[in-house]
Amino acid sequence: MWSAMVLRARHPRRRPRPRPSRLPVLAIPLAALLPPQAPATPPNPPPEPPPIARPAEDLPRSIPSGVEEMLELEERIREVAEVVLPATVALRVGFSQGSGVIVSEDGIVLTAAHVTGRPGQPALVWLADGRRVRGRTLGVNYLLDSAMVRITDEGDYPFVRLGGAREIALGEWVLATGHRGGYDPASPRPPALRMGRIQGTTGRWLRTDSTIINGDSGGPLFDLGGRLIGIHSRIQYGWSANFHVPMRTYRQSWDRLLAGESWGGRGWEPPHLGVDGRIGEGGYRIERVLEDTPAARVGLRAGDVIQTLNGEVIAGHWDLGDLISDHRPGDELVLEVLREGQPAVLRPELAVRR
Repeated sequence: MWSAMVLRARHPRRRPRPRPSRLPVLAIPLAALLPPQAPATPPNPPPEPPPIARPAEDLPRSIPSGVEEMLELEERIREVAEVVLPATVALRVGFSQGSGVIVSEDGIVLTAAHVTGRPGQPALVWLADGRRVRGRTLGVNYLLDSAMVRITDEGDYPFVRLGGAREIALGEWVLATGHRGGYDPASPRPPALRMGRIQGTTGRWLRTDSTIINGDSGGPLFDLGGRLIGIHSRIQYGWSANFHVPMRTYRQSWDRLLAGESWGGRGWEPPHLGVDGRIGEGGYRIERVLEDTPAARVGLRAGDVIQTLNGEVIAGHWDLGDLISDHRPGDELVLEVLREGQPAVLRPELAVRR
């Protein structure tokens, strides 16, 4: 049970939402600056900082043997949480959404390639306190699932420093943060913090048993010294066997990511339908249809209510986007639509956003 200890922030409900972040409370017995846009980010990543307190490797790697060790571990988690949670963000690029972490004074965010898609796209960034700011996707390494985003709005942003220079040990305690389930602006909450341990390492991946789910993709993984050591990439064999991109990948490709390059194959580009709207009675009510998009080509229009997508009921704010994100450009969808009280079936073919 200790490998899946969870540190949760109090929240109204699902998806990382506004509200000044509070110190979370351990769900186990006994209870974790930036000026306006700085000139240019240095071409190379900053050096690894010292740990927040004494080195994480000094802490016990096994299950705490008694109350004293458990209290020591808990206190360290609280210290780290105070620093790392404010820098954890939610991202939305088109209908794709995930998490990320701010790592520089001028608003550079590290995330996963499957969250951002191609470089040069507009992005929305929600901070842990609920503020929404704008950004733009930078470089993407599709092969290793790493990506970078820059916040373009001026403001003061919390941030963490990159780790990754030291070797990560098997069995080492780690902390995963992110916006599990995605971010819903209508019901804001701060990010969650979950505990786990390193199960395996390679040059390309870290594997942990920290519990992560949809919406956490692109979020950060920290050691107990508060150093950023990885970015969540994919879930394997259930929610508690997960892979993370190590910081050495970002350090080695920092200049290319910052320059907006993309490499590693064709990569994943988010499929695009071309509608804006909101959830309402009976489904997703369309408020605007973008020109020259799959939605426009099949005749969707403002006022239509999308009730189902390929048989799946659209009942929540993010359901339409989540279902579209499961597909690729070129896939045909079956939409059941209500138009002026009359049912209709439309079959748009998804495309890449232009």
